[in-house]
Amino acid sequence: MEKLTAAAAREDFENMVKSVTEENKVYQIESARDSAVLMSYKDYESLQETVELLSIPGFRESLQRSLQQIKNNQATPPQADGVWKQICSRIPDSDCKPVVFAAERRGIYPY
Repeated sequence: MEKLTAAAAREDFENMVKSVTEENKVYQIESARDSAVLMSYKDYESLQETVELLSIPGFRESLQRSLQQIKNNQATPPQADGVWKQICSRIPDSDCKPVVFAAERRGIYPY
């Protein structure tokens, strides 16, 4: 993450927005009293999604178990523990389908 003063950010703001959206750069902009972060909206949404998923009880453990199964070539359909259903109940269908599809491609069967 590149750090800039607010004055420097003002001078080059248009180029910064371009590099944030095209190169996934992140900037920390500091003023005399505070600081802020400039990142793409796409990256922000992704970060928010990650926070929401990790807030689901048992999700992190289920994910770690699944990743270990993949690593050990033991990926088999897990017993229905409800974690995937919790994930999909918290996000719109259109957002859930790619998550389920990606999991299935890795041998993790959510339902």
